[in-house]
Amino acid sequence: NWIGSFLEPHPRNLTDPENMKEMTAERLRGVIRNGLPNTTMPAWKSVLSATQIEAVVAYINKAFHPLKGFDTN
Repeated sequence: NWIGSFLEPHPRNLTDPENMKEMTAERLRGVIRNGLPNTTMPAWKSVLSATQIEAVVAYINKAFHPLKGFDTN
């Protein structure tokens, strides 16, 4: 959205299949937990529980782009 246009580097476009083609559920969990160095993506492990992080991953899987290795069970 427009807020991301002010961030450097710009956040990943979660709706772009090219950007997301190599994204796995496990990798996304790690990025949410630990952040990404040299980007505007902070670590959330001190803020969100493991269950909440899993809910974010599930939301991205459903709303934006199917993730490789996402188990719906």
